[in-house]
Amino acid sequence: MDQLWDDKFGDFYPYPTNPILLRYTEPDFTDERISEGIHSTEAALRRIKSLVGNRKLVILLLPFKEQLYDDIVLTHRPELDLTKPKQIVLELCEAYEISCFDLLPARKKFNENKLFWDYDPHFTSLGQFYASIEIEAAMKWYGIMPSD
Repeated sequence: MDQLWDDKFGDFYPYPTNPILLRYTEPDFTDERISEGIHSTEAALRRIKSLVGNRKLVILLLPFKEQLYDDIVLTHRPELDLTKPKQIVLELCEAYEISCFDLLPARKKFNENKLFWDYDPHFTSLGQFYASIEIEAAMKWYGIMPSD
């Protein structure tokens, strides 16, 4: 069986049992937990929007490791919809006229580098560096930070 990431103890998560990937199946909106999670996210976005007032609000969407390396993941788990969580948030943001910046396309430019740790879902220092460049560019583009 092909394996992708090892944890800090040297064990591997094989694709069919990788617990992180299980969240990317098609959401069952009749499942009370999923429905509650979506409603909680919607309520949080409404609350944040009301707190911001007339100031500019931009939601930053950080990719999961599996989204960045989708070419590898989908080879083994083609039934997964790795865009579904992001699409739900984007639809909510559009409904409340909240800007979103999706970091995934920018991360794809640098995916030949090691952007995530093998043993957990966090960025490496190089991943953080590239993210900071893209976030700064987005803040300037949205007018939150002055351009040079």
